[in-house]
Amino acid sequence: MKKEILNLTQHIATESQRKAGVFEPKEKDEIKSLLTFEDVPTLEEMTKRAEYLSVLAITYGVDKVLIGGAPYFMSVLEKELKKHDLQPVYSFSKRISKEIEKDGKVEKINVFEHIGFVEVWK
Repeated sequence: MKKEILNLTQHIATESQRKAGVFEPKEKDEIKSLLTFEDVPTLEEMTKRAEYLSVLAITYGVDKVLIGGAPYFMSVLEKELKKHDLQPVYSFSKRISKEIEKDGKVEKINVFEHIGFVEVWK
């Protein structure tokens, strides 16, 4: 299996995540749709979406999948991925406060910097 990490989140991978091996699937819009719930989901609906995302990940031949999204869906997705011997991982980020001087004013912003991955164990 490949060593790359398939991005199954709603967000585009950051530069540091890409350097760590994360790549975007061509079905990104479909993935965003599957991770977005407009109404309260049933367990059956979440399971079907998780199964579909797992099969999609299998087609890429990866062994790790970056996930993130609605907390109520992540445990369902984690279980389904693990059922297919795929390792779910979450991005670990640090909040870094930066000050930017512009036009004589100082603006303070928070930047989230990717540090590494946290694997889902059981």
